[in-house]
Amino acid sequence: IFLGLELFSLALYLLCIFLPEKRVCQESGLKYFILSSLASAVMLYGMALLYGATGTTWLHEMIPHLQPSLVLMIGVVLVAAGLAFKISAVPFHMWVPDVYQGAPTAVTAFMSVTTKTAALATAFRLFPLTLGLAQNNPVLKLEWSVLFWTLAVITILMGNIMALAQADLKRMLAYSGIAHGGYLLGAIFVGTFAAQKAMIFYLLAYAFMNVGAFTAIAVLEDEGMEVNTTSLRGLASRYPGVAAALAFCLFGLTGLPITGGFLAKFNLLGVLLRDGARPLSHYLAVTSILGSFFGACYYLRVVAIAYSPGRGEYQANH
Repeated sequence: IFLGLELFSLALYLLCIFLPEKRVCQESGLKYFILSSLASAVMLYGMALLYGATGTTWLHEMIPHLQPSLVLMIGVVLVAAGLAFKISAVPFHMWVPDVYQGAPTAVTAFMSVTTKTAALATAFRLFPLTLGLAQNNPVLKLEWSVLFWTLAVITILMGNIMALAQADLKRMLAYSGIAHGGYLLGAIFVGTFAAQKAMIFYLLAYAFMNVGAFTAIAVLEDEGMEVNTTSLRGLASRYPGVAAALAFCLFGLTGLPITGGFLAKFNLLGVLLRDGARPLSHYLAVTSILGSFFGACYYLRVVAIAYSPGRGEYQANH
């Protein structure tokens, strides 16, 4: 698991500095390398403590050896912290906006989806499907599930609130990606087979919409635009196809009905209300709905700006 995650991260470090003539790309790659290396060291130390507590590195062999101990609990917390960094959960999220903005847009689109997918798959395999099966340590499941519930709540709220204040579209999508990571942490908190299916479907819908939005940004950047709320005014009259594609992707990320994003959120909320540990799962569902409301504010604001009259059209009409 560790080697797989780190080989994948090594490729991302190089992709972030793929345009060496741009100073911002070098800065973004360096930030990502330093902070991700620190998170990887923390996660590796946690894995070493798990080995010390159970005597094995095979996940299926750990289950009968998960006895209550301080070493085991510290190891669980450190591994969760390392994975939370890769999922970009609050408070391990500070690298995301700068790296997403500085990296080439095609790399940002790839990174925004694949890092979450790899880290979430690892977290689900390690926590619900390994630590969650410890019959002789019932307190363990309660502790790690409450940890992920807390991460999910603060990530949903902080990610959406910070996205509201962003004018640059890449930074806005970076913070919205943080919030979506919070929604997906809810599936790890529930930890059932239905939650696993809901997480996979959510990741597929999120990947399609997020990559589509970043592709639209890349097209506009190729035209020499700085993609922010000022330059997007009147976009529909200048680039109607790009504006329509961007609007469609943002509608999906908002979770409006008939879109894949709506089905993904509806499915995930259903799992929270049906299978989650009450009352925490109900609180998380309410937080998710509140976060979706904030998300609608900044996603639909961008669509409204794109379909509003441009400066020249506005002056002509008035």
